[in-house]
Amino acid sequence: MKISVIIPIFNVEDYISRCLDSIYNQGVDEALFEVIAVNDGSTDNSGSVIKGYQEIHQNLHLIEQENKGVSSARNKAISVSKGDYLIFVDPDDAIIDNALYSLVEFVAGEMTAPVIIMRSFGNGMSERYKWGHLFVTGAAVNCIEVINKGFVRGSVCGCAFGRSFVIDNNLAFPIGVRNSEDTIFFFKCMAFCDKLLFVDIPFYQVIGRKNSASKSYSREKIFNYVKSIEMVNDYIDSENNLLRKDLYYLLKYLLLLNLIKSAVHTPDVSLSYLRSTGVEKLAYVKCKYIKYNRLQMFLIRNSIPLSYYLLKISGR
Repeated sequence: MKISVIIPIFNVEDYISRCLDSIYNQGVDEALFEVIAVNDGSTDNSGSVIKGYQEIHQNLHLIEQENKGVSSARNKAISVSKGDYLIFVDPDDAIIDNALYSLVEFVAGEMTAPVIIMRSFGNGMSERYKWGHLFVTGAAVNCIEVINKGFVRGSVCGCAFGRSFVIDNNLAFPIGVRNSEDTIFFFKCMAFCDKLLFVDIPFYQVIGRKNSASKSYSREKIFNYVKSIEMVNDYIDSENNLLRKDLYYLLKYLLLLNLIKSAVHTPDVSLSYLRSTGVEKLAYVKCKYIKYNRLQMFLIRNSIPLSYYLLKISGR
C-alpha cells in the first residue's frame, strides 16, 4: 500500500463529506491507499457521516476515542497505518483534483525521500509556502540550506512523510500542547532527515471553517504558546547534535514570534501581561548554522518589549 491518509475528526459533520469526496473522487485504485479517520470524541454526527462512507469504501477505517486532542488522534492513526507514506488532511480542507493520483505515481518510482514537500493553496487558490522560485521540482535539498534560502513552513498538510522514517525515529505529534502541533512535528522530522524532496504536485487546499480556533487570539492561546516553548526548550537541553539544536532554536524563535504576535492582537492584553508569562526567561535563541531572520532573532533574544512594540507598530 502506497499512501495512508490520516484525518483527525472533531465535530465536523458539516465539512467531512467535502473532505472525503475530494479524496475519493480522484479515481485512484483503493487498494493503493487507505484513509484513517480518528473520531476524537465528537459530540455531533461526524462519526455517523463517516460510517456512511464506510459502506461504500472498504479502505476507510474509523477509530473512536475519547477527546484527547489532534496530536493524540494523529498519533493513533500513525500507529495503525500501513502505507509507505503518511499524509495528513484536516477535515475542513480538501485534496486538489488528481493530486492523490500524482502522488501515488510518484512514490511508485525510484525517487524517494523521508519528507516530500508538495504545493499547498488557500481559498481562492492563492499559493501558501511557495517554493517554486527557490527549488526545482525533484530537488532533494539539505534542511539547513532550505531554511537559509528563506523557506520555512509550519504545516504538515501538503507534505508526505515516510512511515518507516517516522516510526523508526520515534517521531510523534506533541502531547500536552494545543498550539503549533504541526510546526513542532515538522521540525522534529527535519531534525532527523538529511534532505527534503520538493515535488511539483498541486496537492492541498486549505478551506477551513468560520470561527476556526487557529485564526483567533486569546489568553489561552498565549498560555499554550508558552507551554509549547517550554517543550521545545526541553528538546534543546537534551540534544547534543548541533544541527538539530539549531533547528530547535529556530523552532523556538518561531513560537516566540507567534507568542508575541498573539499578545499584540489579543484584546486587553498588554506588554506587562506578556512579561508576566515568563517569556523573557524563555527568550534565548541563537543559531550557529541557520541564518534565517537573525536580526529579529537577536531582537527577541535581547528585548521582548522592543519586539512587542515593533510588531504592534507594524500591525503584523
